[in-house]
Amino acid sequence: DGGGLDWSKWRVAVVDVTYRDDDHQYLRQDTLRLTKDANFLQSEVLAFRPDAREYAYHAVIAPLGDGEPVEVPPDGSMTKGKGVLLLERLVRP
Repeated sequence: DGGGLDWSKWRVAVVDVTYRDDDHQYLRQDTLRLTKDANFLQSEVLAFRPDAREYAYHAVIAPLGDGEPVEVPPDGSMTKGKGVLLLERLVRP
């Protein structure tokens, strides 16, 4: 969810999302591109249990102008998330 980002500072956010359920041989991978005009996107997954909400993600949020993008995690790997991913929590105020 990029609705909480200050889009006067950010140009685009690209989020790679992976959901895996090995017990059911299920894998879903998406790349979501969020902008000021499309700041709420979702990746629909087939969860086999109500508590199976954990996923892995990697996000790159590019600022307007010449600033450096924010990358989470900064080494290009994936990190775990659960529930709604709020992009404003990934950038410093």
